[in-house]
Amino acid sequence: MLPSTLFLIRHGQSEGAGTLSGHSDPPLSAAGHLQAVDASRALERVPLVAVYSSDLARARDTARAVAAPHTLSEQLESDLRERHFGAWEGMRAAELHAADPDAVTRLWSDPEFAPPQGEAFAAVVRRVNRARHAITRRHAGFPVVLVTHAGVLRAVLADLLGLSVAASMQLELATGHAVVMQTFADGGAHVAGINLPPVAWESVWHGLEAEDFRITA
Repeated sequence: MLPSTLFLIRHGQSEGAGTLSGHSDPPLSAAGHLQAVDASRALERVPLVAVYSSDLARARDTARAVAAPHTLSEQLESDLRERHFGAWEGMRAAELHAADPDAVTRLWSDPEFAPPQGEAFAAVVRRVNRARHAITRRHAGFPVVLVTHAGVLRAVLADLLGLSVAASMQLELATGHAVVMQTFADGGAHVAGINLPPVAWESVWHGLEAEDFRITA
């Protein structure tokens, strides 16, 4: 069975940039709408068969722009939501640190630590990769887009590369950028790029189509 190519795109910049947005639902900013257009143009010539999205507005609106040139509709998947920060939703990191420095350390280093009424990173890893595997099986051999969030991308990379929470937090995952990877029927994967700008996506896809990467999980 041929490998599937996944474009895991972080949504465009939102009006909640700089805060723990999580499950809260700020819309795209003006800059974010421009990033959604860039993402759409970057994948116009890639024969996408499906575009999946977190059901939060900032991801959904980015996905809609990507899907439009392919006459596709974005398919909403709640398991692709950002981590739920519970009572800390909407706070800035500096505010949280001032209130409870130890909590900030545990939030970004302990996979089992959950904010009050929130979600542990380990739980994010489980739900996100459950969704990723289901989508990969559904579209084996074809290129697919998942528009989602920084925490979700970290959960995927933590699962694939065996990264700790703290190590995954060191990865730059800018809005409007993507992780591009191939996955295989036996569970193996090849990560072709992390934090790739839209200008690189089509050429990376052509490279993957021309090569036979195979790393057994």
